[in-house]
Amino acid sequence: MSRMAKVVLVLGAVLLYPLLIFSAPIHVPDDYSSIQPALDAAIPGDTVLVSFGVFSGPGNQDLNFNGKSVILKSQYGAASTIISCGGSYSQSHRGFVFANGEGPLTVVDGFTITGGMAGLDLTYPEGGGIWCNASSPTIKNCYVRQNSAFFGGGIYCRAGSAPHILSSVFDHNVADSYGGGAGCRGSGPHFINCTFSDNSAINVFEPKGGGISCSDTSLVDIDYCIIAFSSRGGAIRVIDDESLARLKCSDIFGNDGGDWVGVIAGQYGIDGNFSGDPQFNDRALSNYFIYPASPCAPTNNSCSTLIGGLEPQPYLCGDPTGDGAVNIRDIVFMINAIYKGGPQPNPPEVVDVNNSGVFNILDITYLINYVYKQGAPPNCP
Repeated sequence: MSRMAKVVLVLGAVLLYPLLIFSAPIHVPDDYSSIQPALDAAIPGDTVLVSFGVFSGPGNQDLNFNGKSVILKSQYGAASTIISCGGSYSQSHRGFVFANGEGPLTVVDGFTITGGMAGLDLTYPEGGGIWCNASSPTIKNCYVRQNSAFFGGGIYCRAGSAPHILSSVFDHNVADSYGGGAGCRGSGPHFINCTFSDNSAINVFEPKGGGISCSDTSLVDIDYCIIAFSSRGGAIRVIDDESLARLKCSDIFGNDGGDWVGVIAGQYGIDGNFSGDPQFNDRALSNYFIYPASPCAPTNNSCSTLIGGLEPQPYLCGDPTGDGAVNIRDIVFMINAIYKGGPQPNPPEVVDVNNSGVFNILDITYLINYVYKQGAPPNCP
């Protein structure tokens, strides 16, 4: 081979090397119409990006990474990207199944996981929304809501699983036995900046852990979390002497069956732990953003940090009129503000719906497409 040919070969390899390592994201539904085929096609290190919408049925339930270190991420956030599991008493379906040794580089980021059910037709009727069996993925920025199972309505961790779960909300999940929001058996999950609300464990004989339960030598770390308003079963239930729930800078409040009770009672008042109304914006609408005056806001607690999964949100993106909905009134407000000397938005970010850093006609067009043409949802800074 000539010297010039060798130079060309080396230069080609150098130019192609980054492309081999940093492959382009896989898009759903552009590249694959459903999520599981996209995960199947991905190789370790890939990112699968999912657009907004409701994803249901085959290919969008019981999602399995099959042990691969892949990032599954929504483009527009959990409120706009919904995995509807479609579980029922006669046919169980979860959102995610982690049972192939997945580690922290396997990531689920920014989805609503709802309608999952793990019933007695399964060998392990655990984890209605998410099931971790000897696996430790990273789950963040998710809503896990309205799922059910015999054990662990929202998520269940077993057999040494140690997932990291960050900045997520678990609400209205139900366990027939224990662990309405989360159930843990022989595992070590770490919850960071999560909100648990309105979950329940409905065992008629002895409800165990409407929010979280742990058993069989589990060690559960709960940092900067809210556990509130469990409708049955109390906040946290540590079922055996070999298990431990360690809490730091967490708010436990308003749980039927008790807040700082049982083996966690001694942690009240230390390490920043307290009991106070988190002041959610609107529980009835499952709006678990907190008001700026909440004790869970960074300026109002001894830890000086956000407690719970959602930042204080004094405004709704795309709602400069402040009526709690994004509609034609907001479009008219924006037109008047730009072209007719009308009132200016407060705060200015509320109308930067395309997240460009500038408020202009493109924001008006963006909002019209969202309201009338099923376009992308508002995405303020």
